[in-house]
Amino acid sequence: MACETAELLAHRKKKNVTLFHPGTPDDLGKEMEPLFERRLMIKRLETLSVPIFSETFPVEISEGESGLRELIRK
Repeated sequence: MACETAELLAHRKKKNVTLFHPGTPDDLGKEMEPLFERRLMIKRLETLSVPIFSETFPVEISEGESGLRELIRK
């Protein structure tokens, strides 16, 4: 569901999206069937320049001194 939501926000709503995934890259979208649909979804996210952080659990995302968002990963 996260992949589909990220694609919707990035493509149709023109939002900046970052996808965090606690598992390995091979686990991303594993609930999608058939397997080629998963590959197509990941390719579309790459085309939309959606950053995907695998094996990452965000602890905090905050506004830094420079105005940029900072990510603290566990």
